[in-house]
Amino acid sequence: MSVSVQVKNFADCPDTLPLVAEQLFNEWFSSRSDWTLERLLTQMRQGKSDAIPLGLVAFVDGEPAGTVSLLEKDLEEYGELRPWLSGLLVFPEYRERGAARALVEELMRAAQRLGERQVYLWTEIPDLYAKFGWVIVPEVKSEGMTVAMRLQIEP
Repeated sequence: MSVSVQVKNFADCPDTLPLVAEQLFNEWFSSRSDWTLERLLTQMRQGKSDAIPLGLVAFVDGEPAGTVSLLEKDLEEYGELRPWLSGLLVFPEYRERGAARALVEELMRAAQRLGERQVYLWTEIPDLYAKFGWVIVPEVKSEGMTVAMRLQIEP
């Protein structure tokens, strides 16, 4: 069975953003008192197609399946490290269908178009990202099992 994965910029699918924001909020933000669903949705609607912040939505067979963003910074104390891949989420029913790979690959192409030479991320699963060339950033202190990683972008 062939699966069709299409990736669109937030700006190109505004009607999908409430559903995507709800999924993202429930996965990553609901336990944080400084975030609300409305705040997250407002931030997502500010995403650009030709500058950071930039957000993407994956569609599997035409249905929203996941999201990822490119943010200027993700950790205040490491403000000199930029930009950051953030909020990668594939909805459970669409996992193992290529959506995560499509999202990350398109995000990296967008970063390259914007002139970026590296991208950072936080993860608890560094082995997954290491398979794609990401390396741990030793100068960034880890928090528990979470580590910072970096991927160099070819010019």
